[in-house]
Amino acid sequence: MHANKYFRSRYRNSAKNGTEGHERMGPTHLRNHAPCLLHIFRRRRDARCRLQPNVRRFILYNHGCYAGGSVLRLAKDLSENSAGARVLAVCAENMAICFSGPNENHVDMLVGQAIFGDGAAAVIVGADPKTNGDEERPLFEMVWSDQTLIPQSEGALCGCVGETGAVYTLSKDIPSLVGSNIEIGLKEALGPMGISDWNSLFCAIHPGGPAVLNQSPTVIFVLDELRKKSLAEVKATIGEGMDWGLLVGFEPGMKLETIVLKSVAF
Repeated sequence: MHANKYFRSRYRNSAKNGTEGHERMGPTHLRNHAPCLLHIFRRRRDARCRLQPNVRRFILYNHGCYAGGSVLRLAKDLSENSAGARVLAVCAENMAICFSGPNENHVDMLVGQAIFGDGAAAVIVGADPKTNGDEERPLFEMVWSDQTLIPQSEGALCGCVGETGAVYTLSKDIPSLVGSNIEIGLKEALGPMGISDWNSLFCAIHPGGPAVLNQSPTVIFVLDELRKKSLAEVKATIGEGMDWGLLVGFEPGMKLETIVLKSVAF
């Protein structure tokens, strides 16, 4: 399999360019997720990152909690099938558009407004990193990715636009639906790798309940915290000293996003 790399580029003239990387290895593709006002966001982002006019852009609208996992999966496919491509994946979430007064028909909206928040994150994804001369430093290798529909989950986690604005539903059955189906997804992901000891894996899981403080970019935040923790504790690899790991996200629908990761040695 043509393995893909998720990495952070090291830009020698980052202060001058305003981005992390030198111009020769700048991004060729841009994968973006943001909920609204994209034309304004896009102009400001392009100006600050000094992106070339011919960078190919792809935009995902209103994907909710799972966008971080989906963006990585799509960026993986894009970079593997476009020689020399570097995908700048940007996720942004603004929950202000979902703010509304109490509604007896949507009491769960109050829960969402209490625990969901704003956030933004970005990563660079590419294949065949240029490691000579320390130009690029891979963090994780994305070996396998998939999206699976959770059976009998219709209406458990969903959203729509109504008279009061964006409205979403959070069912009390979400934990049980995830718990009863995640094992099947993990076996499908790890079986071909010959991995049976799940305790030997590091995990980057999209948090649920009160821990969901930043929606779409959450899994990218978790990956960055894994990197920082492994570096601070002087682990052998970025994945807390372990070789293999999982990135798992849950999304409206409901669907399960799974990415098998291989960590890179420091």
